[in-house]
Amino acid sequence: VDCHRIDARGEDGDSELPALDGMPYDYFVETMLSFKDGLRYNDPDGVMGNIATALSEKEIASLAEYYLALGQRKRMAAEE
Repeated sequence: VDCHRIDARGEDGDSELPALDGMPYDYFVETMLSFKDGLRYNDPDGVMGNIATALSEKEIASLAEYYLALGQRKRMAAEE
């Protein structure tokens, strides 16, 4: 809510935080697992790394489903 906004549409203004609503399932999961494993480095304050580390893979998958549905999108064929 603080970073990606309550509607998950990303931050306005000077920030470049991405929108999460409608984000493709596979991309979200891969990104969160990269943060969790310390393989993604575009997180200077470590916020996403800390969040991802606290989540199980099942929780990450559930969040991926939620954000995809929030954008009123469905999984692409390769994601099913």
